[in-house]
Amino acid sequence: MENPISIFIMDVTGSSTDGKVGQELESYLKEIVYMVRSWSEEVVNIKISHRQGDELILISENYSTAYTIAFYLSRIWKFSEHKPYFGLTFGNINKRVKDIEIETWIHPLVKQARTANNELKHLKEDRKQFKFKLDISNQNKHLPSPSSPEVNHYLSTVESLINTLLENQHILFTKQTELQELIADLYLIFMQQKKIAVFLNKTGATISSHINRGYGKEIIKNFNRINEALNSIQMSIFQSTLQQNQTKYQKQLEENIRVYVNNHIDSLFSNRKF
Repeated sequence: MENPISIFIMDVTGSSTDGKVGQELESYLKEIVYMVRSWSEEVVNIKISHRQGDELILISENYSTAYTIAFYLSRIWKFSEHKPYFGLTFGNINKRVKDIEIETWIHPLVKQARTANNELKHLKEDRKQFKFKLDISNQNKHLPSPSSPEVNHYLSTVESLINTLLENQHILFTKQTELQELIADLYLIFMQQKKIAVFLNKTGATISSHINRGYGKEIIKNFNRINEALNSIQMSIFQSTLQQNQTKYQKQLEENIRVYVNNHIDSLFSNRKF
C-alpha cells in the first residue's frame, strides 16, 4: 500500500563560523526535536532526528506536514544571524512512517530533499529558506505514473509553481524590518492583534500598521496557498476517507503548534522583544 509522505532536511546558515554559536545550536536543536514531537503528537506520525552538526531530518505523513512544520520553525527560530533553510520533497512510499528507521533509511525521496538542501546551501547571497525538489524522473512510484511524459510535465510544473510561491514569500520577508518580522510572526501564532499589543506593550494601531506594512497577512496567505496546493495534490491521488481528511489533520497540527508556542511564548521569543 502506498502512503503519502513529506520530508525536509534542514541546515543552519553560518553555524560553523562561530564556535560558541555551534555549542548553543547543539543544545537548541535537541529542544527543537522535542518540540516538533510534541506538536505532532496524536495528530500525525513523524520521524525526526538531529544528525551530524546542525542538520535535522524530518519524515512525516502527508504531503504538507513537512512544509508546515518547517515554516513554523523558521518563524520562531532563535538565532537571527544563523537562520535555518529547508530542502523539501513529497511523494509516496510502500511503508508506514512509524515503521521507518530514520537513521538508516535510504530512499530516493531523501535524495531529493538533500538535493534541494544542497542547492540552497550553494547560494552564498540572498539564500531562500525553502526549496522543493520532486522525484520527477525516477521510474519508481514515488508519485503517480512517473513514467508518463504528461505526468512528468505536470510534476515539473507543480515543483516550479510551489518554488515560485516560495520565492515570492522570500521577497516579502526581505522587505520586512526587524520589528515588522516579529509582529508578523506573532500574528501567525496569536491570530489576534490585541494579544500582540499586550505582549509587546504597544498600541493596537501600531501593531496594525506594522502587520500591513510588513506584509504579515500576505505571508500567511502565501503559506496557506502552498499547503492548499499540497493537500489538493494528495487528495487527487488518494481516494480513501483517511487521506481525504488531510486538511483536517493540518488544522489540528497548526492548532497544536499555536497552543505549544503560546504556552512557551516568553522563552521562545525572549531575545526578540522590543
